[in-house]
Amino acid sequence: MTTPLDAEASLAPEAQPAMVPFYAERIDADTWRFQFNVSFPDHVTAKALSATGEVIAETDADLDWKRVGGSAQCGGPVEASPVRLAVP
Repeated sequence: MTTPLDAEASLAPEAQPAMVPFYAERIDADTWRFQFNVSFPDHVTAKALSATGEVIAETDADLDWKRVGGSAQCGGPVEASPVRLAVP
C-alpha cells in the first residue's frame, strides 16, 4: 500500500475518506501515524520520496500486532511497534 505524504502537511489531523484501507496522520516534523481501516498487514514497505518522485530512503518491516485495549473475548484496539525510516 502506498500513499503520498506531503512534508509540509498540517500537523492537525483531517477527516479521511472512509473507504481507504489506511490513512496517515502527521504527529510532528519527524513522526507519522498510520491507521488501518480494513486489515492489519503483516509486512510494510516505507519509502520517502523526493519532490521529483525519486526514492531517497526505503525500509521493509514485519509488523507484530499487540492488543492495547479491550479484552481477549471482545477484541479491542491493536498497534504495532514503530517502523523507523531514516531520511537523509
